[in-house]
Amino acid sequence: MKQRRLAWIAALSAMAVAPFAPVPAHAAAAAPARALAPADAATPAVVKHVSTDVDGDGTRDSVTLTYLGSNQFALSVITTKGTSSSVSFTSVVNTRYAPAGDTWYGASAIDARTGSELIVNRFTKASAEARETVTLGVYTWRSGRLVAEKAPASPWGKVWKTDDSQSSDARGYEFFTRSGHRYVDATWLKTGKYTVPWKGTITRSVWRDGKWVKVSTRRVKAIYHSTLTKWGQVGIAGPRLL
Repeated sequence: MKQRRLAWIAALSAMAVAPFAPVPAHAAAAAPARALAPADAATPAVVKHVSTDVDGDGTRDSVTLTYLGSNQFALSVITTKGTSSSVSFTSVVNTRYAPAGDTWYGASAIDARTGSELIVNRFTKASAEARETVTLGVYTWRSGRLVAEKAPASPWGKVWKTDDSQSSDARGYEFFTRSGHRYVDATWLKTGKYTVPWKGTITRSVWRDGKWVKVSTRRVKAIYHSTLTKWGQVGIAGPRLL
């Protein structure tokens, strides 16, 4: 698979900036990252540690993503009040195409409730195609514990997915606030060649009564490859990711 695909993804990831102040040095020292383990390793390894407000109380909580070996991960939160919660999930690990550290996608407030959501990649293949269409895991704090947040409606159904647009597909979400309401546009665009316009569908949802509620669907066209990231149609756009 072409190397520019991986370079493009790395460039997109580099655009993310932290929505909060940098983690204090003593906090980083408290949870140093260990060397990443191969897919069949049994020794747990911390692949990401961030400090962000997860429970919405205005203080930073400790978030740790740990690789357990054999494609198994644990995402854990310890709040400043001492409450802890953890969820486990599977993501295929491959040294070349999907190293364990790439399972982390980011953290930021994407819905209308206070507190950051935690986002991870869930790779399903040990190949270059693993970076094309990726299922995401989105976790949020509810009733004192970490739970999966249901995805908004989209042209591909109610599951979180992104696509890197280096194939014939581009999928992504754009979150925004308008007139006091939180919205998300889920976009799926397709093309036969990179030199022709992209065409597809945008499904809009609003955050209402603690969930995403579909409000409209519209078709879009004549969108060229060079404008995809600007439109927020690849990956997650809107929130600044940690």
